[in-house]
Amino acid sequence: MNPRELVQNQRSALLLGGAGAALLGFGLLVRHLRRPEKLVRVGVVSKLLIHPLKSGKAVSVAVAECRDLGLKHGGLQDRHWLVVTDEGRTVTGRQEPRLVLVSLTCQGGRVRLSGPDMEDLQVPIHQPENPVISCRLMDNDVQGRDCGEEASRWLSRYLGKEKTFRLVHFEPEMRTRRPLGSDPLFPIFSQHEVAYSDLCPVMLLSEASLRDLSGRLEKGVTAERFRPNIVIGDCEPFAEDSWEEIQIGSVRLQRLMSCDRCVFTTVDPETGVISRKEPLQTLKSVFGCKMNPRELVQNKRSALLLGGAGAALLGFGLLVRHLRRPEKLVRVGVVSKLLIHPLKSGKAVSVAVAECRDLGLKHGELQDRHWLVVTDDGHMVTGRQEPRLVLVSLTCQGGRVRLSGPDMEDLQVPIHQPENPVISCRVFETDVQGRDCGGEASRWLSRYLGGERTFRLVHFEPEMRTRCSTENEPFFPRCDVAYPDVGPVMLLSEASLQDLSGRLEKGVTAERFRPNIVIGDCEPFAEDSWEEIQIGSVRLQRLMSCGRCVFTTVDPETGVISRKEPLQTLKSYRLCKPSEKHIYKSSPLFGQLHTVKRTGVLHVGDAVYKIS
Repeated sequence: MNPRELVQNQRSALLLGGAGAALLGFGLLVRHLRRPEKLVRVGVVSKLLIHPLKSGKAVSVAVAECRDLGLKHGGLQDRHWLVVTDEGRTVTGRQEPRLVLVSLTCQGGRVRLSGPDMEDLQVPIHQPENPVISCRLMDNDVQGRDCGEEASRWLSRYLGKEKTFRLVHFEPEMRTRRPLGSDPLFPIFSQHEVAYSDLCPVMLLSEASLRDLSGRLEKGVTAERFRPNIVIGDCEPFAEDSWEEIQIGSVRLQRLMSCDRCVFTTVDPETGVISRKEPLQTLKSVFGCKMNPRELVQNKRSALLLGGAGAALLGFGLLVRHLRRPEKLVRVGVVSKLLIHPLKSGKAVSVAVAECRDLGLKHGELQDRHWLVVTDDGHMVTGRQEPRLVLVSLTCQGGRVRLSGPDMEDLQVPIHQPENPVISCRVFETDVQGRDCGGEASRWLSRYLGGERTFRLVHFEPEMRTRCSTENEPFFPRCDVAYPDVGPVMLLSEASLQDLSGRLEKGVTAERFRPNIVIGDCEPFAEDSWEEIQIGSVRLQRLMSCGRCVFTTVDPETGVISRKEPLQTLKSYRLCKPSEKHIYKSSPLFGQLHTVKRTGVLHVGDAVYKIS
């Protein structure tokens, strides 16, 4: 079914209509309640503090990126390193006060640990060969990459206990935690995500509030004791309590809740000594709790907004439940091959097991279409322009990329080269970033491709902005990718390949069509009808058919382009319907592109189920 024809389906039309009505009502309610925006200056940023190690020493910076998971400066990101026990339990300054004296900094791709009476230790930031540990933090499970034995021994010696402590690092592709996701009185915060922060990615405090508190104590306190990220000057004491939404430069912050304080505030950040008394006792006696965040629903405007939203969403939910039939899983095939193409247009790597992530298949350090060849001006280069690229093998091991090709010596370069520039690349009329892999890789590619032009290798890193491949197609779902043409996963059946090969003088293999998942035990082109499938725990949603181009005429064994077969034969019997010509034009259809609805692990031999 053409995606544009979905609205002709009666059930879909009713569902979309009901959803539209519910959301329209909610939108009108919000519009009615919300007054026009007015910006009022309330203060000035006087200090920016990043705490790379949870409970560790703060790093004061003049400039910081404000990201979804908190402040970032160079290789440092707030609360992205964590100390845990051997069992994965979080260790903070509440249990080990001397952690506040530990400094964690980053430079040149390495982490430096410093502490009183200890020699500094440096270890690599990225250690992909180390295991990922499941850690327990505030009743939530969260992952962390173990930073190795040297870091473990350093921490264990520093803390001076018989227990073993480990340092873990939250990496960009790891699943975040939702600290308020299970709180029934905080449904509007169910999408609020953090790494190793207690509750939120950004904490704000004013200088005036600090001075007010210090004036009530025998000995004043500094901002570092309370571990904020942003310190505000030029405002009244506790003015920040009333700022529901603020703007600083281009950054917008929404107030989540007040920060309730615990015994950690009694740890002196200069000595690492815990008193278990001040300033906590004074805070309790003078300030108490003006409004419990759970009492926000008593606010008239909040109650009206939440009530209206709840009613609209409840109606929408009931409509969906009424219209949607129970799911039915029907076995339609089996996974016969998993292929990862780390280098766009490069040689495929066949694997027995792969993670299926939002951006495609991953095996170890290899991720599908995450390396790209570009010209000096950033335009992508594929097998369409340089057919011999299909003979280039890119593999990874021990934190290094290996390039191999005919009549070329293998080249190894580090995967992570943070000192290299980020290049703006042009992929199908869309800009996307890539980290330059360096001069050696550039010279290798330029020699291999044998032209006078200079070619460069770039790497898509986890924190880079993805590109939306369907932004110009409003009737297709949003699809975010790195360097693939359209979808993160391409699927093709063995039977379809056999059908095509039977029409050709010389048969073709799956590698010519560059799928990620090859399916056996099904009829030819059965995959065309699978709108949603499940493989193990992975769910894939069909995006569109894969329109084929001249790249299919490149022989993956020789790197020679014929510009004829199998494209001509495909055009003779695999063209789209007339109603779809505005999408596929004259391209024949072979294989199906999918988005990832639920991530998981795929194995060769897994059964494939169609969801109906």
